[in-house]
Amino acid sequence: MTNENKALLIKRGFLLLLATVICLAVWFFPKKKEAEKAPEKIKYQIEITHFHKPHDPDSEQMADILNKVSAKYTHQEVHVTHVDITSQPELVAKEKITKVPKVVMKTEGNPDPVCKFQGLWTQPQVEFTVEKILRGLKSVGKDWRPEVHGMK
Repeated sequence: MTNENKALLIKRGFLLLLATVICLAVWFFPKKKEAEKAPEKIKYQIEITHFHKPHDPDSEQMADILNKVSAKYTHQEVHVTHVDITSQPELVAKEKITKVPKVVMKTEGNPDPVCKFQGLWTQPQVEFTVEKILRGLKSVGKDWRPEVHGMK
């Protein structure tokens, strides 16, 4: 057997060994499973946080008003969260709550409040404020210009 034949056999053996290792690696090592995706958080246009004191008549009335306002708009536009201030005194100091109920309205992607008020508001006042904010959000979007006949 000549050196060329030995080199050819070694080359073929090496390629066969390499192919076997690759096949075994594919066979035995499982594919990574895609991590289960958490359900996407629903993005609301307006997040309303109601700092609520239980058994307070003004706070209870404000909670009813906010629930009606939330039900009036679609589930993607307005979301109301009621926070019990008696169980979270550090939040009272942080939010500087002096009179209940306190309501804070924020828009999506904006950490600063758009509107906040303390005390009882009527349902028409709250609805007017929510409509004003929604109207402002629609006018600021990418399609804020009105469609004009003849322009493309």
